[in-house]
Amino acid sequence: MPAIGNIITNSKVSALKADGQNAISAANIYFAESKEPDTSITIDELQEDGYLDDIGGLSGDGTVNKGTGDVTAITISATATNGNISVEFNDASNADINAADNKAGLEGKVTVTR
Repeated sequence: MPAIGNIITNSKVSALKADGQNAISAANIYFAESKEPDTSITIDELQEDGYLDDIGGLSGDGTVNKGTGDVTAITISATATNGNISVEFNDASNADINAADNKAGLEGKVTVTR
């Protein structure tokens, strides 16, 4: 049975990582359309403004940041949770999320850092 548990855990991590990538995509559209010089927006604001239909497992107070200067990547800083599994995004870009392992540690947590 442990193998099945690992598959379920890895699937939950994959879904939470996708939630983070969806928020980055929504923010990309927001930053492109916004007439404001904003460089940061919360997950809740993306949803309230209609750029993100569902925040999934993301915490609404997490932020998505537009790169400035030499750093042009859009990054996310938030926590996504599904039951006892969590993914913590620490200033993570889409590339960072793609490169991160899906295996949660003993505490059921994956950390994605830039």
